[in-house]
Amino acid sequence: MIKIFSFLSIKKIIISGLTCKKWKRYCRSRSLWRTLDLTRKTLEIEIIPIFRHFYLFPSQYKYTPQILFSLKKWIPFTKSLNITGCRNLNDFSVFKFLEKQMNKIQILNLSGMHELVTQWGFLKCRLCSNLRELYLERSSFLTDDIIEKIVKNCSYLHTLVLDACNEITDNSVKFIAQYCNLKLRKLSLESCLMMSKFVFYYLQQCPNLEFLNLSATYPFEEGELKVDYTLIPNEYALVSRGETETNSFSSPLEDELENQNENQNENQNENQNENRNENQNENQLEDELENELENQNENQNENQNQNQNENQNENINQNQNQNENQNENQNENQNENQNENQNENQNENQNENINENQFEDELKNKKPPSCFKELFYFEQKYAKSKQEQQIALIPLNQLFFNFANKCNKIKYLNISNHHELNDSMISPLIENLPNIQQLILDFCSISNHSLKTISQKLPNIRKLSIKSAIDIDNSSIQSIITKCPNLQILDLNLCDSFDDQVFNFLSDSQLKESSFLSKIKVLRFGWANVSDFSINHLFTYLKSNGAFSNISELDFRGCEYISDYTLFLLSQNTTSLTAVSFSECPITDNGLSFFAKSSPNLVAISLDECENISFQGVQAISFYCRKIIGLSISKTKICDENLKLLSIYCQKLRFLNISFCNLVTSVGLINLSKGCKKLELLDLTECSGITIEAIEYLTQNCVKLQHLDIHGIRTLDARRLIEIQDRFMKNGIILTLLTDTDNSGDSTTDSN
Repeated sequence: MIKIFSFLSIKKIIISGLTCKKWKRYCRSRSLWRTLDLTRKTLEIEIIPIFRHFYLFPSQYKYTPQILFSLKKWIPFTKSLNITGCRNLNDFSVFKFLEKQMNKIQILNLSGMHELVTQWGFLKCRLCSNLRELYLERSSFLTDDIIEKIVKNCSYLHTLVLDACNEITDNSVKFIAQYCNLKLRKLSLESCLMMSKFVFYYLQQCPNLEFLNLSATYPFEEGELKVDYTLIPNEYALVSRGETETNSFSSPLEDELENQNENQNENQNENQNENRNENQNENQLEDELENELENQNENQNENQNQNQNENQNENINQNQNQNENQNENQNENQNENQNENQNENQNENQNENINENQFEDELKNKKPPSCFKELFYFEQKYAKSKQEQQIALIPLNQLFFNFANKCNKIKYLNISNHHELNDSMISPLIENLPNIQQLILDFCSISNHSLKTISQKLPNIRKLSIKSAIDIDNSSIQSIITKCPNLQILDLNLCDSFDDQVFNFLSDSQLKESSFLSKIKVLRFGWANVSDFSINHLFTYLKSNGAFSNISELDFRGCEYISDYTLFLLSQNTTSLTAVSFSECPITDNGLSFFAKSSPNLVAISLDECENISFQGVQAISFYCRKIIGLSISKTKICDENLKLLSIYCQKLRFLNISFCNLVTSVGLINLSKGCKKLELLDLTECSGITIEAIEYLTQNCVKLQHLDIHGIRTLDARRLIEIQDRFMKNGIILTLLTDTDNSGDSTTDSN
């Protein structure tokens, strides 16, 4: 009975427990509540090459803290908690219902819960002392300090996923290696833009590491970090990654001192000039007064020479006395002004000495003023110690060599999207990691040397992806095929340097009994130089070897020499094929019909920009491929009748792309929504025949819809679209509407 209940959802288990006491006892069994997953189950996009550029983030607004608290009595034995996308639970109160059970949780997934991750990391991570696996992808508020607290309190962690956490730096890896060194098995840092080659030095302390993902991180190349050293104090100078010499520049503190001294000197000069001008003005006034008095005396003397001789003498004496008094007053004022100037200069010099002593103390104690807070935050984020400066001087190939020797148990390694990595850097990793089973080197600068080293040193490799390897030829591909018997996935997308004769050697009669590619399941040749002729040699060999029936995925996107002949070859024995892509290939309805009849297990198919595909080809897919979940047929000649057939025969459809299909109208969309009620993603870009009434009918029937692209449909009413979004919000789902209702192409409605 418990096994039957294990197939039910949480809601249905609770309802079943209300039936009777016996069922209630079954529903409270430990095995049913060890994992509490509140997220929506979505399709594994990895197996479908069509919709990889979409990420459907499961958004659950229907789960609230109140609902979660009501589950408290049902989950006394919970060991795994997953609340990814439960945005109403993005609050610290979520952990109150599990406060007593926190030490029992071993697997915790808080991906995308930005605020909740920060609060949990600072306050409640110490309660999860038995945590084994932690998933914190897309946590934009996650910092080095939070990582340090988490790994300090959760010392039993063996799996840590931090994809797209852009605020964490090399210091986070340093803390992880310090506190989880012997237990760490899996570490994923994909798209963490602040990582550098220091990661390989710190992870040397983790000898048991088996899984490492460093895709799309900061470039590992030396000297790549460019810092404006004129903004950083000399005492706190940074050393660029790969630079050997210290930088000579003046610190901002010294510049500030110099500026202050200059200002003080300017003030002193201004004061002196003012004093001089005042003295000159006083002297001028005195001269003017003297001249006036002399003129008066002369006039009086001329008019009264005869009558006032005695008075004249007395006036002369009085004038003399007055002049003496004026001179005395002037001397006294000058002395007072000089004393005041001297006192002011002394006070200023004392203040200068005090300021200089204060700044010298700040320099010695390394306490910068408040104006450098942002600068020192930057310095704390990037500055390296003397030991790390020495690490920066180690060549990358030597650093890889040391890392590979210490961590030789790695089975999965992803260092894709690093154009700076070449053969000399990658070879030390390949040569010293013999246990690698999955190696992803997409968009790295590798050549024949690296591929031949892989074929010689990694005989147990199962997955090899070398997208956009521009310097490989037939011999390196052939060495991989012949020397890697366990290979299951081979990705050669965008590899156009090898020619059409790459598989001709398989036609040799001596190789018919060999076991090359006996376990192959996935082959990807998108935009590669393959044709019907070369694929014929490959398929003929796989059929003779018995391995052709194992193939589950084929990718021929952009191969202009793949035609209906390849579809005829596939139609002979393709019962296990689940995903295939023929986008931009010159195939027709006849070849697609033959292929669809022999492929009943197809789950996903891509036919984008196949201009010769019309009603007949898509009709065959509807009739014979009824398990299909993802279908992409943009820029084809389908019509409303095809959508009606899809709604009748392909009711499991969840992803549909019919963009730029001008023959599709509202009638076809309404018929589609009647049967395909599990749709989650629908692309209607530039389908000008769609009306707002059809959109409303679609959203009423397809209640699981999360992503609707209606770019280029300029006849839709934005207000009614917002009403549709609000209706979905009430049902607990975010509906992303990508619209373009004006000529400028701006998005008018986007919930995210």
